[in-house]
Amino acid sequence: MRASTAGIGLASDALVMEGIVERRREGSLVVLDAPARRDFWFGHGFVLDAPPARAALDALIAKGRARFAGTGAQKFVVMWERALTAREPFGIWPGSAEQTRSVVQVFDGPPPLPDPRVVDVHGDAQWRAVTALAVAEYPQFGAFTARRFEDVREAVRARRARSVAILDERAEPACTVTLYRGDDLARFATPVTRPDARGRGLFSACATTLVAWALADAPRAVVILADPESGPVALYERLGFRPIAFDEAALITLSS
Repeated sequence: MRASTAGIGLASDALVMEGIVERRREGSLVVLDAPARRDFWFGHGFVLDAPPARAALDALIAKGRARFAGTGAQKFVVMWERALTAREPFGIWPGSAEQTRSVVQVFDGPPPLPDPRVVDVHGDAQWRAVTALAVAEYPQFGAFTARRFEDVREAVRARRARSVAILDERAEPACTVTLYRGDDLARFATPVTRPDARGRGLFSACATTLVAWALADAPRAVVILADPESGPVALYERLGFRPIAFDEAALITLSS
C-alpha cells in the first residue's frame, strides 16, 4: 500500500537522514540529534505532529536553546507540516528565528520510462566529479556538501538510494540527482545541474528515470520538495508531481 500523504514530507526527511540523525519521540514531538554532525543544522531540534501556536513555539525555542547549547551544534530547528489549504499566515514568530517553507510534492502520474542518457554514478572518479559539481553550486557550504555526498555514497552502497547523472561529451557530469527508496516511500535529494547545462531537460531525464526505478517493484509515494518562491514547483508539476502540503520550520542560531 502506498504511504499516507499525512506528514509525508517530514517522513521522507527521516528516510534520507536514517543512520545520521538520531530520532526519539517525546510525547507529541520527535527530538532530533546528530552527535557526529554538529554542523548539520537540520540534524538538531524538534519535529512536531501539528503546527504550533506562537506561545508553544516560543517555549520550544527556549527548550532547544537549553538542550543544544554547549553541544557544539551551530543551529537547531523546529519543524512541522501544514496543509496546503491552511489559512494561517506563514511567519508567526517575527524576529525570533529564521523562517523556511517548502512545498511538498508527490508524484501522481503513470510510471514513466527511464531515459537512456542517464547513467548511475559509480567509481571514485565519478563520485569526486559529482561532489565537485555540488560544491561549486554551494561554495559557502563546501566542506559540509562534500561530507553529505559521502553520506549519499554510503546510502547507495547500502542500496538505500540511487544516484544518477548525465555526462557531457567529455564524460563529465552535467547533472546529478539522488533518490532514497524505502518500503513505501521515496525522496529526492541532491539535485544539481551545471549552470551551462541548464534548460536542456537534464534534471527531468534523471527524475523520470529515478521515478521509474522507485515504482518498478512496489507502489511508493515519491516525494520532492521545492521553495515555493524560487524553486521549480511548476517544473515538478509538469513531471507529474502534485503539491500536497507545506513543510515549515523555525531555524535558530545558537551562541558560540
